[in-house]
Amino acid sequence: MGTRQVQTTYSRKKFDCSRLGISDTLLRVEDELERDPYNTTVAEVINEIYEANGSPLAATITKSGVSKNTILRYLSGERDIRVGELRKIAAALNVTLAQVMAEADRRFE
Repeated sequence: MGTRQVQTTYSRKKFDCSRLGISDTLLRVEDELERDPYNTTVAEVINEIYEANGSPLAATITKSGVSKNTILRYLSGERDIRVGELRKIAAALNVTLAQVMAEADRRFE
């Protein structure tokens, strides 16, 4: 069973989807739409919090109530993160929306 990888346009970080039991390798094709760099920074912060927590992504998905595909699109930078869903994801990761935004602001400046 291979490991599925999603690669973002701006950060070039790869998100390991093997914890979801997804096989094969998928590199996201850079799309022609320009993504908001701040939104990409927020996604990177969420990725790092998720990785530091060490909890399975499936548990985060269940706790947040946000669909797996939506979370993966957010984390890969493929889709802009909606504030309401960011709040749910942050809560599932045991941090506040304010903490996520403060860290993103610090990095973005």
